[in-house]
Amino acid sequence: MKLYHANRRRRLSLRLYDKCGKRLKSASRKLRHFLRCLRTQRSHAIHPRLISNLYTVSRAFKGRELVVYSGYRHSHASKLKASYHHQGRAIDFRVRGVSNKRLRDFALRRFAKSGVGYYPNVPFVHLDARPKRGAFWIDFSGSGERARYAKNARKLLRMERRGIPIRERRTVVVIIAEGPAHGTPVPMARLLKAPTANMGHHEQAPLARRHRLSRRALSTVRRALSPLLPTSRFQAQRKRRRSEEPPALHRVAPIRPLVPPMPALPRSTIVAPSDLASTPQAMTRRSSRNRRGRGE
Repeated sequence: MKLYHANRRRRLSLRLYDKCGKRLKSASRKLRHFLRCLRTQRSHAIHPRLISNLYTVSRAFKGRELVVYSGYRHSHASKLKASYHHQGRAIDFRVRGVSNKRLRDFALRRFAKSGVGYYPNVPFVHLDARPKRGAFWIDFSGSGERARYAKNARKLLRMERRGIPIRERRTVVVIIAEGPAHGTPVPMARLLKAPTANMGHHEQAPLARRHRLSRRALSTVRRALSPLLPTSRFQAQRKRRRSEEPPALHRVAPIRPLVPPMPALPRSTIVAPSDLASTPQAMTRRSSRNRRGRGE
């Protein structure tokens, strides 16, 4: 079995078994020293089943070189509280000249009580020897980043076998608020850093109070929203089209009253105010008032 440590830049060739099929103790000691902790330089015994799994991988891929990135990790030098790397049961590696997808599928198909971790953004595959049952997960984080596990790794694996590539689904929450008067656009940085007064009573409105976004996160949101926002070329074309349209399309029609207007009276029936006192109706009313005053 041929090994190459990517961080130490050291190579190791091992003969694990003798002619009778027994594991050589000298090979176990060499492998223990080769996979020691990178930070503390302390070594730990490697689990026999993990050694057997590595040998099976080497034989399955015709003795290709195994590129190791991490083996044993001391608990004081690791951020994780519980990890199989602390017990000498896990290794991060790849097979030279073989894709990680092929190595992942082989490990899932061949090893039952093992944990297989697939990392699309890093160049290795995680393999560990577990006491009870196996596990499989997908982590989209990069080197030195916080873990971003997929919710349903098995489902993504089935989709990949149908031809759909494994991709991380990111949810970007954007709060769209009205700008100041006259429709002035609000800068994205202002929306993300401080909530506006037009957001109302929504509970999720004050996003900036609960989450302080760094410049890196802000740039990530901008890149995610750039396909959705209108480009400068599109805005220029829209402005040109509006200027070429006839001005009648931009005019607002006058509001018509719902009640129809009264019909106009003919000219012969219109009575002047000065002639109202000489009409027969006015003379009749005046005579009736005089009679009442006399007591007739």
